[in-house]
Amino acid sequence: MKIIALLGLFVFVFTEILVAQVRPGFNPIEYKEMLEINSQHFDTLLGEHTLPKPTASLIFRSEEVGLDNRWDYWKTSDNIGVISIRGTTPTKVSWMENFYASMIPAIGEIVTSDSVVFKYKLAKDNRASVHAGWLLGLSFIADDINALMHSEYDKGVRSFIFVGHSQGGALSLLLRSYIEYVDDALGNKIQIKTYASAPPKPGNLYYAYDFEEINQGGWAFRIVNYDDWVPELPFAVQQVSDLNPTNPISNINKLVKNEPWYARYYIKRTIKKIENKGGDLQETYTELLGDKAFEGVIKELPNAKKPIFEDGFNYSTCGNAIVLRPTDSYVKNYVEKSDYGIFVHHHFYAYWMLINAHFPERD
Repeated sequence: MKIIALLGLFVFVFTEILVAQVRPGFNPIEYKEMLEINSQHFDTLLGEHTLPKPTASLIFRSEEVGLDNRWDYWKTSDNIGVISIRGTTPTKVSWMENFYASMIPAIGEIVTSDSVVFKYKLAKDNRASVHAGWLLGLSFIADDINALMHSEYDKGVRSFIFVGHSQGGALSLLLRSYIEYVDDALGNKIQIKTYASAPPKPGNLYYAYDFEEINQGGWAFRIVNYDDWVPELPFAVQQVSDLNPTNPISNINKLVKNEPWYARYYIKRTIKKIENKGGDLQETYTELLGDKAFEGVIKELPNAKKPIFEDGFNYSTCGNAIVLRPTDSYVKNYVEKSDYGIFVHHHFYAYWMLINAHFPERD
């Protein structure tokens, strides 16, 4: 019996060794590899600043779908699957996806054609909202990625990494949420880690809360260059209606009821002005980045249906932040010699230089 037990233990340990697993926590070497992989979407556009070729193998490249969206599937030498999502391309339709920035609920459905309805859940909280354009982009790739992950699981893959840069970073965050809730067939059988590189903000505060909850313990990271302006977008407008109902400002009458009349008048008048100004700004954003932007969308997707936009624009970041502060060498050897204009700090190579400066590999 002891021999059988020892043999069983040996088989178990040996099997565990063979099944590669990603580990929690930010791993700069892993992130560098993900940058190399993700940059291959743009390997003909990077010029002299092309990153090293990945050691991982490209298994599959999707067609260009939706608003110029595309994704790759790579596999590392230790059998970890990598879902690599392309970011913004130099096309009008790809930029349209970014500018279509009104918010829609994080739970619901969108109609992308006469025959396709994308049903989705990206959070448990009904107050969660996300970027309409990136959700639309996600709708064209999410189910194919989910199907591939099931297929790869059957082939022995137990760990996956999602990666994207810029628009691709935002999509990788939304994809992580989608896979969490789309079904429970894989459940706890797989592990997913996310590296969102230079990502803009994908949703509101309640979406961010949900994302952080499902990735607690160091399973999702947003990596940002201190001088990169893209992660600052979209613009955020926080209104009283965005506040938690338990926030006393949500019930200003109760908050100030015991104050002198002149204090009540001043505070309530000030809050009302803030509400009106914020509401006007939010309505302007919805008109320009929702209604007007959708007019461009239907030129590319003529049978898509306009969703009902949320009365909110309170965009928030999500994912554990890894902030890369520019170094003197970075400025001297890259920024001052670059001709990338306003995207100089957003470029793949900018992140490549800074991650190597802050996390040099040592023997």
